Amino acid sequence: MDFIILALVLGGVTWSNHRLAKKQHFSTFSIWSLQGLWVYHLLFSWIFYRFIVLYGGDAQSYWALTADTSRTGDTWMAHWGLGTFFIQWLNYLPAGILGIGFLTGNLLYAALSFIGFRELLCMVRDSSVTFGKSWREKAWVLLLFTPNVHFWTAGIGKEALLWLGLVWVLKGFIQFPRNWIYLSAGILLTFLTRPFSSLIVLTVLLVVLPFQNIFRPYRKWAVMTSALLLLSIAAYKWFQGYTQFGFSSSWVTAMFQEQMAFLRTFNAGSEVPMETYSFPEKLWTVWFRPIWEHEGGIWFLAASLENSFALLLFSLGIWGLIFRKRKTVPLFLIAGSAVGILMCLLYAFTLNNLGIMMRMKSIYMIIFYMTAYFLFLSEGGTKRKGVMR
Repeated sequence: MDFIILALVLGGVTWSNHRLAKKQHFSTFSIWSLQGLWVYHLLFSWIFYRFIVLYGGDAQSYWALTADTSRTGDTWMAHWGLGTFFIQWLNYLPAGILGIGFLTGNLLYAALSFIGFRELLCMVRDSSVTFGKSWREKAWVLLLFTPNVHFWTAGIGKEALLWLGLVWVLKGFIQFPRNWIYLSAGILLTFLTRPFSSLIVLTVLLVVLPFQNIFRPYRKWAVMTSALLLLSIAAYKWFQGYTQFGFSSSWVTAMFQEQMAFLRTFNAGSEVPMETYSFPEKLWTVWFRPIWEHEGGIWFLAASLENSFALLLFSLGIWGLIFRKRKTVPLFLIAGSAVGILMCLLYAFTLNNLGIMMRMKSIYMIIFYMTAYFLFLSEGGTKRKGVMR
């Protein structure tokens, strides 16, 4: 059964890559980039599998349907719910009924999350941003191969689904409302996987969508409607926090402290005292640590290498933002960066473990990398739909 499913899924994705490249008239370079990215992603699925087998992790309990047993049963719909329950609901058929192995399960998630990388490659390619020199038109593809996001999205877990949901949202944003189905699917998938993340996504969309060209004749009403919806979301979360933590002005602090205390129970080796850090130190920790300050094995080395790369790209992006007079950045990257910034601000107050930070920020860092690249290297060019100058 495992062999048949793997042959169908892996062969199907490879074939669909070929069909997509032919339909969109990919160059030889783009074809090799797409198929190479697929093979690379599968390699990281195997690395993720070996990591979980050796060190343990949530992926095993997700696949065994034991990550949260507080309300499960012997039927598929008994597993239905949000967050962890949704992951177990997804896994019920392949793991619980078909008895598919753990390695195959990771490869299935890799096939699902790869769609996100393929969509992102196509979106950046189709944005037709001009860099002025040929190597600049191709070098951005290398950013799709940064390892951290592949590691965390190529296996069983929430990041695989959140990554696909984020890319679908950004694709739906490009030509709204024509791509509304992607926008809706992305928001729904994000909500089912991690509800609070969907609120961040909705907040950004409600801020930027009223300024799309389609709403120009109704700009005033669109802005008012968005503002009302934003206020409704804020009021809902505020009331929810009051109800859970008591009617006091410090419930936000109490919520953060409860989250930190929960993570501290894991006794992780990469825990850091985030409560004692200043705000800049918190952001530095989320975005750029570990960065050579820890003695560790290959995993700390890999994390330090990528964080060093992130620091370099952030620096180049800020330089481009300040000193380049003509900047050409796809609007979907700007929207994605806004989502990523808000999520990282949240992580700065709710996470105290470097390993968890590397995992949860992974799907947003690649958007930051792309944005920084365009800020630093783009030289303007013809203004096109979906591109900001």
